Amino acid sequence: NDVVAITSRHDTHAKAVCDALAAKKHVYVEKPLALSVSELKDIHQAYTNNGKSQIMVGFNRRFAPATLKLKEHFASVKSPLVINIRINAGFVSSEHWTQDPQIGGGRMIGEGCHFIDLASAIVSSNVKTIYAVGSSKNEKSALLNDNLCLALTFNNGSIANITYTADGSKAMTKEYIEVFGGRRSAQIKDFKEISLFEGNKNIKNKKLGTQDKGQKSMIENWLKGIQTGVPCVDYSTLMQTSLATILSIESLSIGVPLNVDSNLYKINSS
Repeated sequence: NDVVAITSRHDTHAKAVCDALAAKKHVYVEKPLALSVSELKDIHQAYTNNGKSQIMVGFNRRFAPATLKLKEHFASVKSPLVINIRINAGFVSSEHWTQDPQIGGGRMIGEGCHFIDLASAIVSSNVKTIYAVGSSKNEKSALLNDNLCLALTFNNGSIANITYTADGSKAMTKEYIEVFGGRRSAQIKDFKEISLFEGNKNIKNKKLGTQDKGQKSMIENWLKGIQTGVPCVDYSTLMQTSLATILSIESLSIGVPLNVDSNLYKINSS
């Protein structure tokens, strides 16, 4: 077998990725790729030592039909984009394993990474800086805070705001995305509906029938990437998104924006 799929609990992902790379296997791992910068260092070391195997993280939303239609709408826009992503995630009990700091790493690292990757995919650029603020609850540490606002900048000048909340009504749509740039705008509602705007006109308002967050297309693209030798998502993008997600917790803890600097996981790994 040439590939390994890792779908176990979050605290096992990094070591399993490293073991698979050491065995010269291509790796698909469900998010998150890692829970800490030190785990990213280990992965980078294993990847550097191997050099031929591909890593893929299960960031499916970049492959969703709605995302692809949105990207096509902005394809001719040369200026930086402005993105707003709101996730009405819903309540999860503190007893759930994802809320265990050691095993699950909390919802920001475990699930919030999806939306950092989605923003990165929409603007076609890697995260440059991240700043996180969270609502204050006595029982919630920074790691386990699930009511957050993130501000991101990207290398190409684009910006994104991501609001992740567990305290909303489940009767409301879960995921809502807005994008602006070049006198164009777009909205995605729960990956079921997309609206495209240009100038003074609403040029398309399309219901997609069933919700499609891109899982099937992601697997197809991953397998194609292995066959062609060209990864469907660049390694540096996967690492930068993962690093930004981990740094969001540090930013929340210390209250300042942080540079998403790849040297943090490359130091002593070359």
